Order: sequence, then C-alpha cells, then structure tokens
Amino acid sequence: MREAVDRHYITRDSVNAGYAPVPAAWRPRVDEFLKKLGYRMVLREMTHTAKASPGGTLLLRSRWENVGVAPFYHPWPLAYRLRSSSDQVAAQWTSTANPMRWLPGAPHKVEDIVALPEHVPAATYSLDVAILTQDGSRAHVDLAIEGRRVDRWYPVSKLTIRN
Repeated sequence: MREAVDRHYITRDSVNAGYAPVPAAWRPRVDEFLKKLGYRMVLREMTHTAKASPGGTLLLRSRWENVGVAPFYHPWPLAYRLRSSSDQVAAQWTSTANPMRWLPGAPHKVEDIVALPEHVPAATYSLDVAILTQDGSRAHVDLAIEGRRVDRWYPVSKLTIRN
C-alpha cells in the first residue's frame, strides 16, 4: 500500500519490477526520463480571427508536435471551447484532426472551421484546447505546454464575440 499521497511512485509497467518510492534525490532524473516515454503533445501555434459573430463561423488553425517517442494508441479527440470570464462554457467543438496520426518528429497542421452557436452572448471569451477521453466527456491528456487548468483544459487565446 502507498504510504503517502505526496510520494512519487513508478509502476512495474513503466520502469521497475514492483512498486517502490523514488528517492527524492533521484526524482529530477526520473522525471526527465519519463518525459522521453510515450507521447508528448506540444501546441506550437494557434491562430484564428480575433472577432466573430453569433451564428458565424470561426477558422481555427494550429500546429502541433509530438516530441515523445510514440503516437496515441487510442482515438482521443482534440477539442476547443469558449469559456466566459465567469468560467461558463459557451460553446465546445471537436476537431476533425486525428491525433493518432501525429507521429513523433514532424509538425502536424490542423485546420478546423467551427460554427458559433446563435445563442452565444457578446463578450470576450477564453479559447481553450484539450485532448478528450474517447467518449469526449472530459479532458484527458496533459499537454507539454504551460497553463493547464484543474479540469485539464489549456487556455491559449482570447476571442471576442460581437453582435
């Protein structure tokens, strides 16, 4: 049984032959090693128009890079959302991109055209990105960028909705 919540463990599936606490002196090296395993998705660039209207369309362009050593092995979708200053989700979309094809070592360009709902109130919103669970119910993958929120979404830009 694990002794404390704040201790770091490595499972036998990833590195060692059983559960064992990683000594504090080794933790930085182990963390660097773990960054080299699996996938590590980096959002390099995100562009879109600064202003849009309810019922209009929004062109979202992004450039991603998998700096890890493996692709996703599950169909986890890329998603975007507009979040108000009061933390309410005003709209959410799933990308047409297939992150399972984002192999390490090459940039991956994504272009999505999304429809803004008619009911979105005029305001300035945070544009957030996430990679969701397979069923799309929640954010699932930690990206290799800064800014992760508690809900695992990443605010990357602002968008003003005007009537």
